[in-house]
Amino acid sequence: MCSAGSAHAAEAARSAFEGRWVTFNTVRALLHTAAFGLLAWALFLHGTAGVG
Repeated sequence: MCSAGSAHAAEAARSAFEGRWVTFNTVRALLHTAAFGLLAWALFLHGTAGVG
């Protein structure tokens, strides 16, 4: 089992890293959402290319 000092050190490490991780994760989510939107748009354009 973890000692109190070890648990405190783990909590401090998490607190130091969590802000950067949340920022990176938000940027990653936005980029993936944009990529999915572009993929959907490309598929739409591809599907309508032969029409008309």
